[in-house]
Amino acid sequence: MRTHILLSLLLLVGIIPIPSAYADISQLDCGSDMGVESLEIQSSGSGSVPADKSLQMIGIARNSDGDQMGATIVWYANNGSIDWDGKFSPWSKGEITITACSGNAWANKSISVLQGDNVGVQLLVSSQNLTADEEITLDPRRLDSKGNSAPAFVPSSNWTIPEGSQVKEGLQTTWIPNSNGNHSLKMNAYGFESEVQINVSHGQADSLQIHGAAEINVDDSFEYTLNACDLKLNCWNVSANWSSDLLASDVAGHSVEIFPSSIGAHYLNGSYNGLSTSFSIEVKPGEAVGTTVVFSSQFSEQQEVSSSVIQLQAGVEWQMQVILSDAVGTTWQADNVEWRLNQSEGMAELEHGSNYIFLQNKTGIWDLTISPEGGVPSRYTVEVEPGPAVSWQVSPSLVSTMRVASGNAIDLLVVASDVGGNSFTTDVEWNFESGIGSIKNGSSGNGSYIFTPSKSAILGTIPIAFNTSYGVQFISIELVAGPAAQIQIVFNDESEGSQGQSLYFEIIAQDNNGNPVDFEFSEAVVSCTCGEVTSLDAGEYRVELEFEGTRHSLSVRQDGLPVSVVYVDVSATMFGGMLGNNKQVISIAIFALGGVLLFIALTIFKRSKKVEEDEFEEIPAIPRAAPPLSAFTQPPPLATIQPVPVAVVSPLAVQATAPPVVATLSNAMDLLSPTVDSTPIIETEPASLSNAMDLLGGADEAVLEPIIEEESEEEIQEKIEEEIEEEIEEVELIASKSGPMTTSGVVLKALPGTVVGEDGWYHGIDGKPLHWEKPQ
Repeated sequence: MRTHILLSLLLLVGIIPIPSAYADISQLDCGSDMGVESLEIQSSGSGSVPADKSLQMIGIARNSDGDQMGATIVWYANNGSIDWDGKFSPWSKGEITITACSGNAWANKSISVLQGDNVGVQLLVSSQNLTADEEITLDPRRLDSKGNSAPAFVPSSNWTIPEGSQVKEGLQTTWIPNSNGNHSLKMNAYGFESEVQINVSHGQADSLQIHGAAEINVDDSFEYTLNACDLKLNCWNVSANWSSDLLASDVAGHSVEIFPSSIGAHYLNGSYNGLSTSFSIEVKPGEAVGTTVVFSSQFSEQQEVSSSVIQLQAGVEWQMQVILSDAVGTTWQADNVEWRLNQSEGMAELEHGSNYIFLQNKTGIWDLTISPEGGVPSRYTVEVEPGPAVSWQVSPSLVSTMRVASGNAIDLLVVASDVGGNSFTTDVEWNFESGIGSIKNGSSGNGSYIFTPSKSAILGTIPIAFNTSYGVQFISIELVAGPAAQIQIVFNDESEGSQGQSLYFEIIAQDNNGNPVDFEFSEAVVSCTCGEVTSLDAGEYRVELEFEGTRHSLSVRQDGLPVSVVYVDVSATMFGGMLGNNKQVISIAIFALGGVLLFIALTIFKRSKKVEEDEFEEIPAIPRAAPPLSAFTQPPPLATIQPVPVAVVSPLAVQATAPPVVATLSNAMDLLSPTVDSTPIIETEPASLSNAMDLLGGADEAVLEPIIEEESEEEIQEKIEEEIEEEIEEVELIASKSGPMTTSGVVLKALPGTVVGEDGWYHGIDGKPLHWEKPQ
């Protein structure tokens, strides 16, 4: 009823004339001139009026003197109505002009017409037809009695819209559709309602959907259709291109009919307008006429039971399934099967399902009855054998310890166990370093091996690895020396020498592989064709090189062992080695020559020249120190002949501290040649070999003999021994990695029992044993 009244008012307003501009004074009838010079229009209030209200206008006329006067005033309004008394009733809202005139005087006044009281609401939309991909603008309005409208505020809860759509508010209010079709939008505001009808069509195709059965039987057929859908999932049927592994070729149309030829998962593809989709079809078999049992595990592929006996391993999960087949040979797995397991001991299991897990840790025999739904029952005998190995043990098969003597072999046996503790022999793959030995299969079947260490294998623990399904496993075999089988002669230095020398060697017992073996050589007979052999210590000997020649045989004989023979070469020496080797003979010659030179030097010092009694005062003789005996008895290093120092004191020395003259092999004859004393006070005559004998013979009695202090033989012997010790200490030895070494670079050889470079006994320069201590 309220809506009908509102429409009537709007029609009424529509027939009232509304001026579109200010009133033209020339067209108005303002009456006769009554002396009005000017007019002023006044109104009550603020100069604005709602469209459904009225406003009283007041006209004030003034004469030429500016005095207010009474006059007839004519009123005009360009929008709305105004009576003769100036009462204004507006029509449309907005700015309007009120005109008053009297005679030739007139005046204008602007009045603001505002929205009146709400008498209804109206919902305006930007479009009444759109697609599901689009949206429209909503313009809710409130109306007054004069038909003026203004924006209306509508709370979100005051909208009534289709399900799935939404109203979005912001600078503009919009409506977003969801599904296609004719929809009604309603608004409620200020106690009024407004409704508009909207037609929504589907949007652009965004996806495709195939409609039809997902499961069909192999002997059935089914029709499938393709729908295109927009973003809002508004779908419609379209003509598509079809392809499938169940179709002989591609087809086109709104639908396609499928005739399956095999069971299992198949596909159906449809495409339209650049889009495509795929549909899965499960084809089920027909009636079962055959039953087959298959089983598999993590260690073996699936296999089919071909007889009434099934052999399985213990400790392994065996997954069993029943395969059914129809008359045309189509096979499929049975969904519902009764599994019944029995053993002679009375144990039984009963399960239902498509799969059955068979797991037994102990070996034995079981009866398995299988009853598939829709299939033929069957019965099988299950023999449980040992399962896969989870642990391995290697042990000797003929002895009690993992020990083998060098040159022998050891029998090994590999025994594995499964998770149930079932033991069985098994073969493995061996892995060890080359040169350790070899392994071959034994004669006792699986797990039987023979290990033979190589001749080059080092005594001690031999690690041997073998590969298993759980990784690499290790065993250790102790390799010990075998029984003594041969004798080895080992020289400390060389196997050759000169007459008068000695060679040191030791004898060692060895097994067949050359490994040293502890052996008691109490009855060993050691001999050499080159000279006498002397036993020094257990297994250590010295042979004297008495006879020159090559390939002298040095042999060792021991009961129970083969004779060991080596050859020794002996070079000839002067005097047949009676005085030692050549080096020792040279040392003796040097010693003899040193003695002659010493005798001559002493004679020269005893027999000096005559000194005239009137030219010289008797000067006490300065004791002369004879050269130490060691200078002539100690042989020089064997490499070269070194000078022998001889200390000589001048008989006519003026000062007691005069340095001695040194006599060597090179200057011994110079001592016999004429010399002149550098002392200016005393003149001497040259001493020569011709007058040296005169001095010794005492021919000239007038010669004054220098006074020499006599020393006892004991004092002389003590000095000689001290000088010998000083000479021995003069042989300076320095440490090296190879042992003691002289300053000239000669390295002393270590005697048996001494570690090279460490404290112990070494060959001295003089060929005698020398004990040396390594500096710390």
